[in-house]
Amino acid sequence: MDYVKIGGKAYDVIVTNIERNFEILQSSNAGATLAPGARETLDPLGTRIGHRVTFKRKSGHEKEFDELWDFVIQPRFDGVWVDIVYNQDTLKYEARFVSGNQKLKKIDPVTKKVYWGELVLDIVPIEAQVKPI
Repeated sequence: MDYVKIGGKAYDVIVTNIERNFEILQSSNAGATLAPGARETLDPLGTRIGHRVTFKRKSGHEKEFDELWDFVIQPRFDGVWVDIVYNQDTLKYEARFVSGNQKLKKIDPVTKKVYWGELVLDIVPIEAQVKPI
């Protein structure tokens, strides 16, 4: 099983960590009331399930690691389909890449080759996957 596919591609990199997160979206009608105790009124729109994925370069595969970076930093008008491990299967959703970070690991003074550390990528769906009941 490929644990992470981005844009239909399983990049030849190492996935070192996957965190999942969720956000329950409320409409503008939700919020605290003026009643004693300020009881909240709920108006759920759905739940977005997103991920924070950490990737590491495979030895000798710097080009593939750089291609992953170049792909995710590209601004887009449409989402990108991702397929990420979820429970005992995978969850496929259209997403946007919110942010990511990566530290420079080293520059080889002899070969001038640049080595980057792990890439941490925050992925958010552009539509709620779980609808209200």
